[in-house]
Amino acid sequence: MRDRLNPITTRRHLTYLARAFPAATTRDIAFWRIAGTVSQLRLIRALALGLTANLAKIGLVRVMERDRATADGGW
Repeated sequence: MRDRLNPITTRRHLTYLARAFPAATTRDIAFWRIAGTVSQLRLIRALALGLTANLAKIGLVRVMERDRATADGGW
């Protein structure tokens, strides 16, 4: 389970962003620029994981809807 409020992890992520986007360069962080700071392999892995998780979620929702419809007496 992921601890979202872990101060050590939060500090690590904020340090990464501060180094990737130094104040002398820009004061704004654009989401499309963050992808340029991540390696290609890491980006592809994250996209694949996200796609897989979303497809699994969609499949689970459909199965639950089908089971509920069946329990109610029909499609």
